[in-house]
Amino acid sequence: MCDVLDSPDPAARTMIAALAGSAVTVAEIDASLRYAAVYSPGVLLGGREVVGRTHDEIYGPQGAPLMDMARRALASGEAQVGPLVLDTGATHHMEVRVTPMRRPDGTTSLSLLATERVQIDAQMVERERFAATGRLAATVAHEVNTPLQAIESCLHLAGRVDDEAERARYLRLAREEIKRVGYTLRQLLDLYRPSAAPTHLDINGLIERVLILTGNSLARRSIQIERDLSPDLPLVVGRADEITQVLINLVFNAMHAMPRGGRIRLESGRAIGPDSQAMLVIRVRDNGLGIAPELHQQIFEPFFTTNPDGTGLGLAICRRIIEGYGGALRVESAPDAGSCFIVEIPAAEKGAGPGKP
Repeated sequence: MCDVLDSPDPAARTMIAALAGSAVTVAEIDASLRYAAVYSPGVLLGGREVVGRTHDEIYGPQGAPLMDMARRALASGEAQVGPLVLDTGATHHMEVRVTPMRRPDGTTSLSLLATERVQIDAQMVERERFAATGRLAATVAHEVNTPLQAIESCLHLAGRVDDEAERARYLRLAREEIKRVGYTLRQLLDLYRPSAAPTHLDINGLIERVLILTGNSLARRSIQIERDLSPDLPLVVGRADEITQVLINLVFNAMHAMPRGGRIRLESGRAIGPDSQAMLVIRVRDNGLGIAPELHQQIFEPFFTTNPDGTGLGLAICRRIIEGYGGALRVESAPDAGSCFIVEIPAAEKGAGPGKP
């Protein structure tokens, strides 16, 4: 390991010394992709002899993503930035930057900067909730705007006709559209009203509410909705707002996976878990773009997203919510073959009720 005092630049020595003992990794990689110097080992390289070795010699298959970034940086002459998951007994989510630099002797080496990402906390969960609410609000705005325009037209026409029967017909139509607006807004309030305590969940009811609010938006994108909801579901105790957040995210993800239209199918049912426990199963299927196998775990990592407008927190938070119930969220998918997101939640123990999750 290179001592920080070996740097000839006093400013560099000061900055590097400030990193001593921190989680930040600063190192130099030579053109043969071997570590030439380590200025701050941080989480990535701490406690290891690395100088003269490549990253995959240190970490085996776990080292492949960083090696690929280093090769791309050397080949392109441009900095490469990306996520890295490091499993050392504990899982670390890192952001890595590999930058080509020209040395005084004319050779090229790479500087490595690795920082550990902030773990998902309550603030980030709230941030994603606001983002999901914003997406839903944009959808509901369309649902409300159409009947409001109809109400305006009916009232205008009612004021212009002399025939009492005709006027009554226009007023009746306006009243029906007002009820439609009220129904949509009540569904939205019920959907996102924070649950004070766990309660028996009507899973099929939550699915239907989500589809009521997103149905027209999906239809405008030429996306058909299919349902296969079992009436015989195991009892699940939980918070309706949490399960709603999961469903909203999965439906919107499916919608974004089908830019040219397609089909979303929501299924509910029961299964038997490995320990013979009854499980609630929800599946959200689409016939969209699909997901490459190597991304099946990455999509659940914090900040990972293929959507330029996404936060990269939606699926990570969905998985955390479902795991909080002792369940699992996983995906089955292949490129151009669509995706199926599967939610599995253990049934409540016999006698469990509200306040007894």
